[in-house]
Amino acid sequence: MADHKVDRVSIGQTIKKLQGKVAVVTGGASGIGEATARKFALHGARAVVTVDVQYDKGQNVAASIGHDRSTYIQCDVADEDHSQELRPPRCDVHQRRHLLHVTADLNGL
Repeated sequence: MADHKVDRVSIGQTIKKLQGKVAVVTGGASGIGEATARKFALHGARAVVTVDVQYDKGQNVAASIGHDRSTYIQCDVADEDHSQELRPPRCDVHQRRHLLHVTADLNGL
């Protein structure tokens, strides 16, 4: 059986890489996107912008991360007109974006 040791250096480097960063997560209201949004916050992201069509779930994810560090934008990223919501200045509520994690289909970006 393999020995699965946690690489603490890698975890520390990951935390440092995300400190002060602003992450945008499409599909962030549930599933893999939600887990990613929470993980980014856990690893020190200054802000997480959760983008999804699921209003209540998206609001809940943002609230659970903390409204000082998380924002929810209701947007259907598969619709080109809606995806304009992800362009500045609307998506730059936390000044700028450093990371874009695509869990939902992006059309027009």
